[in-house]
Amino acid sequence: VSLSEMSKAAARSDIPSLADMYTFSLRNLLYVTLPITVFTFLACEELITAFFKRGQFDVASVNATVYAMLFYIPGVPFFAMNKVTVAAFTARKDMSTPFKVSLAAVALNIMLNLLLMHWFKQGGIAFATALSSMFTNGMLIFLLLRKYPVEMFHFGRLFRMLLKALIFCGVAGIASEWVMSLLNGRFFPEQTDMNAIVQ
Repeated sequence: VSLSEMSKAAARSDIPSLADMYTFSLRNLLYVTLPITVFTFLACEELITAFFKRGQFDVASVNATVYAMLFYIPGVPFFAMNKVTVAAFTARKDMSTPFKVSLAAVALNIMLNLLLMHWFKQGGIAFATALSSMFTNGMLIFLLLRKYPVEMFHFGRLFRMLLKALIFCGVAGIASEWVMSLLNGRFFPEQTDMNAIVQ
């Protein structure tokens, strides 16, 4: 939706409308993905256990997967933002800039993989992907702001929404941790036969 709206704005050279749609799309994406990120981080082990723990996927497999996922989760908002940020360029028929930035991100990802995997194993590989996505978004936003005045994008609204969302996510996260501590062992006790539950 944002791509088509930004393309229409670009076609009539209405850059303020394109910038408004871009920041509006970011606000909506972050409004959804920030709570998902916090919830997934807090309930990572429970989710992996519920979906995958059966047969040969034992406790060791759950722990290894959770370890990698915890490094991957911080990149979720940036993976979502990347779609909209790239659309801000493709709407203006600028395909080369996102392509060049993506090549740089791939090179960075490979280097980070080689570096971080020695320290954090599979967690390092996951974190390298998250960091590369952060780099891609950061570079594209930097290049976008070099073309147009920052005032057009009304980032103040975005930052206010981010602050509110982080406060609400923090409160909800603390409440979720408290509830899960009360329910600890009731849904996923150590000796639970997940095969029996699935059947």
